[in-house]
Amino acid sequence: MLLNIYSSGTIITDLNGVILDFNSIAESILKNSQLRGKNIRIYLENMNCGKLYVTECQHCKIYMMRINENYRFKKHKKKNKCFGTRNTANSVEFRSEKIKKLSASVEKLSTKDVNLLLLGESGTGKTFLANKIHNLSLRKNKPFVTINCTTIPEELIESELFGYEKGSFTGASLNGKEGLVEQANMGTLFLDEIGELAPTVQAKLLQLVEEKTYIPIGSVYPRKVDIRIIAATNRNLIQLVRNGVFRQDLYYRLALGVIKIPPLRERKEDINILLNYYLNLFNKKYDTRIELSEYSRKMLNNYSWPGNIRELENSLEVLVINAPFTNYIISKKDLPENITGLSRAELVDKNTAIVNRVDPELRQVFDLNKNINNYKAGIVRKAKKIYKSSYKVARYLNISQSTASRLISKYCK
Repeated sequence: MLLNIYSSGTIITDLNGVILDFNSIAESILKNSQLRGKNIRIYLENMNCGKLYVTECQHCKIYMMRINENYRFKKHKKKNKCFGTRNTANSVEFRSEKIKKLSASVEKLSTKDVNLLLLGESGTGKTFLANKIHNLSLRKNKPFVTINCTTIPEELIESELFGYEKGSFTGASLNGKEGLVEQANMGTLFLDEIGELAPTVQAKLLQLVEEKTYIPIGSVYPRKVDIRIIAATNRNLIQLVRNGVFRQDLYYRLALGVIKIPPLRERKEDINILLNYYLNLFNKKYDTRIELSEYSRKMLNNYSWPGNIRELENSLEVLVINAPFTNYIISKKDLPENITGLSRAELVDKNTAIVNRVDPELRQVFDLNKNINNYKAGIVRKAKKIYKSSYKVARYLNISQSTASRLISKYCK
């Protein structure tokens, strides 16, 4: 939609003030997504958040609203009251009862120097939670060492965990290698996706858990360590034990404390808090002022998030990076198909169906929307005729030069 090239709220009306088209920023300013067919005078009386510019063309009027920066900042700041004062993810204050219970369990188990098992779907934040437990424990000033059991080949994971003596096998370093277990001594060893460990490695890990000793590859002498183990998995370990895939004795040694992390779809109250948090985080990272329209925020809250927090974080970063302007309000059409559940073509068909159901007198107004592209093209052609170069056209229309070049190519053939 061409109107979204503008960084201001933009509305096009006919000469009588009936709204024909508008962009997502205007939708957010006026807090209404059903503007078409209504008279703009209704909204101008209550709009006091910034400046208004009006341009009259041959067949229409163009209203451009610039939000006062102080107004935008205060509004943005108000939205993020749910965050604590610390500049870390630890400061997110969740509201769901499940997370409140989880937090109480984490605080209780963190100070007890026992092995823990974290259970949860992929993307629920098991690594973050393990790190938080370490930082709350008596070992917080000691090493926190992480290993993802799915990222290391089965034939290498033993040497990564326990290290090896020099010359213990072909290709081994002449100086030997210190394993991750030794690196975690006096601290915490986090074993992510432990359900993927091979049975041979499980047996050696059991020795480490029970006796606090291990034997590097190529050595015959056990070494003593003092570590706390936190393991995590997205698989059903009890079922793996029943199937003979995971050792029962190792499971019970690791599961002295079990923490189950609920998926995001089971704690809908926290989605909006996470949206605010990551939006704020990525706005700072990329020096932008991206916001969510009321409707897009509603769609994001209603989405099931099968990838949990990781998917939400990634989706917000993609939306911020791909926003056409540094000051922009994300609307429904900016959201990916997996969230809206509709393709671009389906969205157009759905909007057409809605138009066909409106009052016949209003349908004439909606039919004018078919010709609105001609007005848009006229703006671009007029700018090209006066200013010649895409650089000057871009400055005149307040858009990037690449966007101006694309529009000139489209409308000025």
